[in-house]
Amino acid sequence: MKHPYLSRIEIRNFRNFRELTVDLEPTAIFVGQNKAGKSNLIEALRLIFDPALPESARRLRPEDFWDGLEAPFAGAVIEVKAFIRNLEENPRAQALLADCIVAPVPLTAAVTYQFRPSDKIEDGDAADLGEDDYDFVVFGGTDASNVIGHDLRKWLALVVLPALRDAQTDLQTWRRSPLRPLLERVRKQIPDEVLETVRDELDEAKATLLKSAPVKGLVKSINERLGLLSGPVQAAKTDLDFAASEPDQLMRSLRVFFQERTTKPLTDASLGTANLLFLALLVQDLDMKRDANEVVSTIMAIEEPEAHLHPQLQRLLFRYFLGREHPILLTTHSPNIASVAPLLSTVLLRNTGDESEAFTARQVGFTPEEVADLQRYLDVTRAEILFARGVILVEGIAEQFLVTAFAERYLKAEGLGDSLDDFGISVCAVGGTDFRPYWRMLSANGFSIPTVVITDGDPRTVDGKVQWWGIARAKALVNDGPVTKAVDKRVEAGDVTGGLAILGKHHVFVGQSTLELDLLATMSAELKLAYADLRPSPLMRTRFNAAADKSPGDKPAAVDFIDRIESIGKGRFAQRLAEKIGQRAAPAYIGGAIERIVSLVHEPDDGI
Repeated sequence: MKHPYLSRIEIRNFRNFRELTVDLEPTAIFVGQNKAGKSNLIEALRLIFDPALPESARRLRPEDFWDGLEAPFAGAVIEVKAFIRNLEENPRAQALLADCIVAPVPLTAAVTYQFRPSDKIEDGDAADLGEDDYDFVVFGGTDASNVIGHDLRKWLALVVLPALRDAQTDLQTWRRSPLRPLLERVRKQIPDEVLETVRDELDEAKATLLKSAPVKGLVKSINERLGLLSGPVQAAKTDLDFAASEPDQLMRSLRVFFQERTTKPLTDASLGTANLLFLALLVQDLDMKRDANEVVSTIMAIEEPEAHLHPQLQRLLFRYFLGREHPILLTTHSPNIASVAPLLSTVLLRNTGDESEAFTARQVGFTPEEVADLQRYLDVTRAEILFARGVILVEGIAEQFLVTAFAERYLKAEGLGDSLDDFGISVCAVGGTDFRPYWRMLSANGFSIPTVVITDGDPRTVDGKVQWWGIARAKALVNDGPVTKAVDKRVEAGDVTGGLAILGKHHVFVGQSTLELDLLATMSAELKLAYADLRPSPLMRTRFNAAADKSPGDKPAAVDFIDRIESIGKGRFAQRLAEKIGQRAAPAYIGGAIERIVSLVHEPDDGI
């Protein structure tokens, strides 16, 4: 049986969201920087689905209105609408949502929460309306009179595990513990006479202990001390005893212990272990409710499951939830989780000024092969681009080291900051020259993250004519006919620099040759010093210096120059060279890319 899931969410005038619309997969992973609205989105869904939310909490406050409104209340309406699919093969879900259907193919139901002026308010000046004039309604379908409530939340429930949680305390507090419903379920399966026998045996054992001389002596001493402190008339009498041993109390007395070399209480467990236990008990309860037909389906919303877990456990935990094939909403700051999340299930929330918007890669039109390639690309080091305010795409790790170093020099010289981290900018290597999938993923049709590309010019002479492979790559990325014609016209006229400038206006920055050869014009001495650090042989240093002096005009020397760097490893060489940049300016195309991405993400009120 398939499980219903939230296929679309629409939010209007609620907290971060002026007007949010986002389509979802059965598993939805919400990523984004702080204050992007991840927790507020979960709170919006609670207004419809969470059975643990008291009705009083569904009456909102002034601060729950979107800040961009001229005034809270005053006729404004907060609306949260959830669309539900995967109903075709679930008769119980169809029956539950029969009055909520809004589309037959695919079969789709809709449930809406509105916080609005009360129906009792007569038409008049909306500006005069206040908090007392508002009420909420939850209805199914398109008819606001089709009011729904507790029954829906009982059978189709949203179970929320908040980010700011104290798993250890909750596990030991009977009212909040996820162990409670499991023990209550087990209690129903145990005959009373079994528990009564256990009670009698415990009473006999504790009586023996309490009658022992040391215990009786301690009780006497405590009472004498109380008498001295408060006098013989006001002194309270005390005794020692065990917790109540009535059958129901026996079940409440059960606690979780960890079996290691010795039995240890939960208080000795790590925070991460307590978090995992909490999740395990919660999922166990949900599965038992489904097996007992106590619910039609549940939607689990987990905020920041990475708390207190090391990277491998974060990925294992998420893969477990992904493999359950039950609807899940998950918010995270963790690149480790984002790295294993399905690309099309990832939703990026970002503050775009006075509101938060949602971006996905669902509309890009990737082929299954491209999706698979991108998901492999988004390993833990590259998944940070989903949390970035701006991205610089480069070919390899050599560019990653050097662009980062040049950016630090530029930012410090301009008094803007100390590093790209100040602006939330990430430098990401694509491991080659095929930028197109990543460029499309980050484009306005995808995650809409400001992006620039830095790539080599890679000139090649074919039949006596120079072909600029880097320019060809750049034109394909820009994918604009007039731009292509303008670039070709400049290059054919011998004005290659002018053609590169046109491409730079479209955020693709192309070098004259390869990175290392382009650096020779301003950093010849530093290149030689970096090589000398890594190659102690005087002869090898001499030959490298000679090749550097003849390059790039002498083609054999240029090939020898690059070969000697590659024998060390371009990444290793660039790492050493990055230490020696000092006050050297970057080559024009790298400097242009850095200035452009900083200008795209920098806002005057950033405080940077």
